[in-house]
Amino acid sequence: MSRKVSEKRRAFIRLLSQAAGAGVAGTLPVTALASGRASLNGFHLAAQDTLQLYFDLDHEPADYRIFALQNPDRLVIDFYNTRLKAEMAPSGLHADVVKSIRYATHDDRNTRVVIDLLRPVKHSQRMISRSAGAKRLIVDLGVGVSNDGGRRVVKSAEQMRSQEKLRDIVVAIDAGHGGRDPGAVGPNKTREKDVTLAVAKHLHRKLGKIDGIRPVMTRSKDVYVGLRERTKIARDHKAELFISIHADAFPKKNVKGSSVYALSLEGASSEAAQWLADKENAVALFGDIPLSDNEDLNSILLDLAQNATLESSLGLGDLMLDELRRVSSLHKKSVEQANFAVLKSPDIPSVLVETAFISNPAEEKKLRSDAFQQRLANALQTAVMNYFERKAPPGTVLASRFATQRG
Repeated sequence: MSRKVSEKRRAFIRLLSQAAGAGVAGTLPVTALASGRASLNGFHLAAQDTLQLYFDLDHEPADYRIFALQNPDRLVIDFYNTRLKAEMAPSGLHADVVKSIRYATHDDRNTRVVIDLLRPVKHSQRMISRSAGAKRLIVDLGVGVSNDGGRRVVKSAEQMRSQEKLRDIVVAIDAGHGGRDPGAVGPNKTREKDVTLAVAKHLHRKLGKIDGIRPVMTRSKDVYVGLRERTKIARDHKAELFISIHADAFPKKNVKGSSVYALSLEGASSEAAQWLADKENAVALFGDIPLSDNEDLNSILLDLAQNATLESSLGLGDLMLDELRRVSSLHKKSVEQANFAVLKSPDIPSVLVETAFISNPAEEKKLRSDAFQQRLANALQTAVMNYFERKAPPGTVLASRFATQRG
């Protein structure tokens, strides 16, 4: 099915999306997985509107992780297969938050940077491209900084939120199957419902650490939740993204790889009829846009709104595939479209992620691994942040933060 839309249709979708609060998809540049060892050329702390750590690399590292420790408070950044190019004295220490920055190399392969903190922080991170293939990892400490008569003043994220009346973005995470529905079962009896819940919990924890995102789960334990109920949970929480997590299966055991699905246009059309039959649903979708007495016109408006949502879903799916290829082979290299019931929200960009094939013994073994589950969650978290970097709704914490970083 073609993903092309005429320029007039695109323009109309954009106008309708702005009025209805839906976004039009935008895809970010695709960055290839770096080969060989990366070099860390420098790092410093920048006191912009928020405190940010900048790590400059010659290209993207094969893998890295960031985690917090307590007693005392520290933030640790591990770069794998990354060497420190030269001895350096980290600059830009902030006396109110950062006590010191230290680093070490291990086995001449991995580099660890430790940020000694005077109080806990709620960090987020993103990787940006620079010239000649170089990369910069930006770790935002979630602490605002302003100037008052030449004196540097530190504001908490909560203070910034209160002053600007900013809101969180809600991301709905759907662990597929559950309860009496085990989903697919692998050769070694691994149940899909257990894998999806484990990955969903990892993603929930990771997104929950990012100031400006409030993740919600359609199920947090082994219970059965109906397909329509899952989307209702997302809508009740006013979610602005819906991510359904699954593990694929196929009779041939050698089939492998990750896939991402969005709703097909045929599925969207059938859902439109049901939505228009319920006037409360229509009002919830269109908000302040007055509905016409002409049902054909209302149907066209809903179709256009759904197309805007589908375009956003496809854009998010592209970003997810770009990240998933770093941790797994891809079964399909582009976003597929299918008539999945959980993807049928006309106003919430929704994707279904097939993490791997549980029917493949090698992939089943990976799916049982906590390390692989966490890498999957990391990939999805990064894709979500890349998506919101371009499409964070106005009036949200992330929209304000990304505008500050760009500006």
